[in-house]
Amino acid sequence: MTALKTLPGSVSPYVGNKPDAVSVGALCAGYLKPKDCASCVSSTIPPLQQKCPNQKGAVAWRVKCMVRYGPPVTNNYDIWFVAHEISEAKVKDVAGLEKALNSLGGMLSESLDRRTLYAYGFQAYGSANQTLHLVMQCTLDTLTKDCSTCLQQISREMKPCCSGAAAVAMLTPNCYL
Repeated sequence: MTALKTLPGSVSPYVGNKPDAVSVGALCAGYLKPKDCASCVSSTIPPLQQKCPNQKGAVAWRVKCMVRYGPPVTNNYDIWFVAHEISEAKVKDVAGLEKALNSLGGMLSESLDRRTLYAYGFQAYGSANQTLHLVMQCTLDTLTKDCSTCLQQISREMKPCCSGAAAVAMLTPNCYL
């Protein structure tokens, strides 16, 4: 838990020595200023310490940031936990939404900023000129190719769990959509 207190607004490498080394990291929304990111991370750490005092690994999300810790992983991304938030509101044009999601998701994956691993875009869909807004981001310790894999994996999980929802968030310790 001491390592959490030194977290910057981005990902930090492993802390400690084997066998007690842990991976600690934070992810802030790509549009946040460093000061706002640091504030979000700082306010996320105390509840994480209170609710998970004896856990070997945990993750906590806020609206604008995520903090995680756990044992070092062997791959460059680890989807040991996937959470989703789904609005109860449904769209009328589910097929149009899914088509726009596939199209925009593909475009954003291709244009993912390689420095920040962040992409945002929007696309009109349907006869009522609705607009899909999509944000994707990975932690900075994730390789670009692994970021794409992480995002593809959670986007595949979106349809079975969340088809037709007006708003969805898919969250893992390494990426979100």
